[in-house]
Formats: sequence, structure tokens, C-alpha cells
Amino acid sequence: MARNCLPNPTFTNNKPHFSFKYCAFFVILVFTACTPTVPNFPTIQPELTASPETPTVTSTQTIQPTFTPSPSPTVTAAPQDDQTRYSLTAVLDYQTQQLSVQESIQYTNRSMDTLNDLVLVVEPTFQADLFTLVEASWSDGDPIENILPEAGRLTIPLQTGLTGGQSIGLQLTYTLNLPQTPGTLCFTDRQINLTGWYAYIPPYLTGQGWVAHTPSSVGEYQVFELADYTVQFRIDNAPAGLVVASSSEAVINSEWYEYHQTDARTFSLSISPYYQVIETLAGTTTIREYYFIEDEFPAQTVLTATSQAISFYSQIFGPNDRDYLAVIEGTFPDGMEYDGMYYLGEEYYQSYNGN
Repeated sequence: MARNCLPNPTFTNNKPHFSFKYCAFFVILVFTACTPTVPNFPTIQPELTASPETPTVTSTQTIQPTFTPSPSPTVTAAPQDDQTRYSLTAVLDYQTQQLSVQESIQYTNRSMDTLNDLVLVVEPTFQADLFTLVEASWSDGDPIENILPEAGRLTIPLQTGLTGGQSIGLQLTYTLNLPQTPGTLCFTDRQINLTGWYAYIPPYLTGQGWVAHTPSSVGEYQVFELADYTVQFRIDNAPAGLVVASSSEAVINSEWYEYHQTDARTFSLSISPYYQVIETLAGTTTIREYYFIEDEFPAQTVLTATSQAISFYSQIFGPNDRDYLAVIEGTFPDGMEYDGMYYLGEEYYQSYNGN
């Protein structure tokens, strides 16, 4: 579960101090919902290298993305792999901080109930004037009618109930005007964070309904199913040297960053012209850390502690099946964990004294 799009808590004068337990906590939350007691274990010193493969953006051209609708019919028999599939094409205008998104979703009813509506969780709608729905259609091109907007969600009535095992496809076009504030979906003068930026379908429990909670001011409330993600991402009007971090590794195709992430609960991006990058291996997992230059000394300790945490996870739970983890220094307090990525608040870096 995760929190998103909410006011960030403030710290008192008693600033937190970085230690291994913070990295272990975030890493274990990324890989599992269980949090065992942490025993003592030997220190592991990973080899730290600057990452030569970290993608940067230098293009300043503005090219309108081409969106190709899915030819799938509105209701079909379930595919062999019945996980929800998200295909996202997103273009960020760096100057205006506006994100334009074309999203297609292929969803299978895996419950024993007949669904009379679909619920889409849309975190940006918790903030006024952030999310604008431009168009919504079924995968056969027919427009979706009678969408019921609520804070944090869109409810779509179904004219024909979706029985267990049936699939349905839909497409959304929308824009996000990112708020200027520290957080997980925002921009500041140092970074742009894109977490919780797309609409997703929450879990459905037979006999109980959709698992879509109302947030409180602080705390985790979101629930995600495993899903497959295909993402194309481009930045227009970008400054030279812009670095893009993400929850999976990118394949660069001309101006586009292309991502394929399977069996994941979320997909996130973080962008900055100020990121410095180092990486190491923990077993078969590449750990890549994105930090600000004034925090180079604590950044190496964060990378070491993260490597130790992954090794500890493997000792307790068995081999880790993830081959990539991004660690990002956040400009908002505390931090937050997502699939393939965790943020660690800058106050942990800045308060680290070497112990």
C-alpha cells in the first residue's frame, strides 16, 4: 500500500538521523508486506561506480505524440494471463509542467461476481485543477458515457455486466498540471516526481466490492494488484543534462524512454537536472541511486545500506526476483516506497554524521 498526493508531514527540530534501519525498512516494504525483526549481520561493502548508462534528455523539440487505439473488442474472453495490463504514452512539457497522457487498460474480472461498474482510482483528482479528462472510450472506439467523477476516482457504469472471466478494454486521454510543492506527484526547483500519475483499477473482492479507500492526512491507504506495464515517456523543452529515474530500466528509442515492467504494483518516474548517479550490485539486483551533489558522502552510505538490506531480505525470504531498484533522494520529508523504487527524504542525507 502507498500514500500519494497528500500534504507532507513536517518535522520538528528533532531531525531524524540516517541509519541502516531506514534503508532496510524501505527495501523490505518494496519487496514484501512483511517486516521481520532485523538481526545483526556482517557489513557488505559494494563496489560503487558512476552509472554511464543513466539516460539524459537534451531534446528541445516539441512533437505531438501519436496514439494508436487498441483494436480489442469491448468485452472478450479472458486472456491466458489475466493480469490487468496498462499501456501508457506520456509527454511532459518541462517548461509548463504539464503531462499529457494516453492510457489504455485491459482488465479481466477475476472475481466470482458480475460487475456492474468499473472503478478507476485517479489520485490526482484529490487536488483541484490538476487532472483534466479529455476523452474516454472503450477499446472498440465507442465513447464511454455517464462517467461518475468523485474525489479520487471515476466510476464507469457498465450497460452489460462483466461476468467472472470476461475482459474489457478502455482508453483514456487526460492531462495533469503538476503542482509546485514537495511531494510524490509534483515539481520543485530541484526535481519532478511522477508517482500515482495514472488511473488504475483497484482490487475487487468477491462479495465485498472494490478496495478503494479514502485517504487520511498521513498514512498508507492504497491497495494495488499485480499488473503489467508498458510505458512510453518523452520530455519536451527539456534542459540539457536532464536525468530520468524510474522504477524499471529504460530502453532509449530516439526521444522516447520505453519501459516494460511485469508483475508490478506501480510505475513511477523522477526527473532532475541535478541528479548524480552511482550504482552497485546486490546479488543479481542492480541498485541505482540518484542524489544531489552536496550529499555525495551520505549517498555512498545509503547505497551500501540498501545493498545490505537486499542481502538481508534474501537471507530471510529467499532469492529476490527483482533485477532493479532505484533509490532517489526526495525533496519531501521522510520518504516513500513503490515497486522498483523508493524515495529517501533529504533530511536523512543532510543529518548523517558518519555514524
